[in-house]
Amino acid sequence: MQINRDYASLSNLQAYAPPHVSQNTIQTSAIQGAVNAINESELLGFDRELRFSTDPQSKLGVVEVLERSTGQVIVQIPSEFVLNLAENI
Repeated sequence: MQINRDYASLSNLQAYAPPHVSQNTIQTSAIQGAVNAINESELLGFDRELRFSTDPQSKLGVVEVLERSTGQVIVQIPSEFVLNLAENI
């Protein structure tokens, strides 16, 4: 399966964005589009889902692979240990 590469191209989104839209909004939109494309393609497997978020305490980006049927986190980067470590630095 091939993922639509337009989602991954930040410059494509910037070219059509109104002047009042922030760079952060454009980047967030690009990430959401790429994640949606990956999830729809079942690239990670039939019962797997990719999720990006921001840890509220450390403000670090978090990538998770989840099992759709249970919501169980299979892989998380960075791990909870690293997030706790970053919070206490």
